[in-house]
Amino acid sequence: QSQKFERIGGDQTLSVDVRILAATNKNLLEQVKAGQFREDLFYRLNVIPIQLPALRDRQNDIPVLAGHFLKGFAGAQRKNISEFNTEAMRALLSYNWPGNVRELENTIEHAVVLAKGSAVDAVDLPSPVVSPVAEEPSASSKTITENEARLLREVLEECNWNKTTAALRLGISRSTLYEKIKKYQIFAPTLH
Repeated sequence: QSQKFERIGGDQTLSVDVRILAATNKNLLEQVKAGQFREDLFYRLNVIPIQLPALRDRQNDIPVLAGHFLKGFAGAQRKNISEFNTEAMRALLSYNWPGNVRELENTIEHAVVLAKGSAVDAVDLPSPVVSPVAEEPSASSKTITENEARLLREVLEECNWNKTTAALRLGISRSTLYEKIKKYQIFAPTLH
C-alpha cells in the first residue's frame, strides 16, 4: 500500500511500483469462509478478479493457441512444421484438457519433437489426447465436424474472409483452409 518495504534483515527502505497478478483454481471466498485462506490477503489480491473458463469450454481458442505454440516450438526446434493435419486437429478439439492451456502447450511441444513432416499428425500427439478419438469415433465425429465447420466460419468472419489471415490464425496452410472451406461448403455472404 505504501509502495515501500524493507528487506528481511535490511535497514534500507526500498520503493516499488508493482501490481501482483495471482491465479488459482480454488474459490478463494469459500476458502476464506472456511478459514483456509487469510481474509486480509484475499482483499488485497481481489482488486480485479478475472474468471477464465476452462479450455474445454473455449473450443474456439484451441486452434489459435495450438497454432501459436506450434510456431514457437517449431522455430525453437528448427523444424519446418506449419500446420496440423485433420486428424490431429480433431483430436485436439475433442480432448477435455483437464490441464488447460499448460497441458495444450506441453502437448504441442511433444508433437513438434516427434513430428517428421511439415504437419503434426495424430500419431505425434500424446496418447491421452488421441485415445478419446479412437474410443468413440462415431459418437464424436459429427460433433467434431460441426465444431470444425463452425470454427472455420467464425474465424473467417473475424478475419473479414481474408483467407491468408484466417489460415495463420488457425495454424494451418492456405491450401488446407481452402480444402476445408470446400469440404464444409462455407461461402462468404454476398452483398446485394
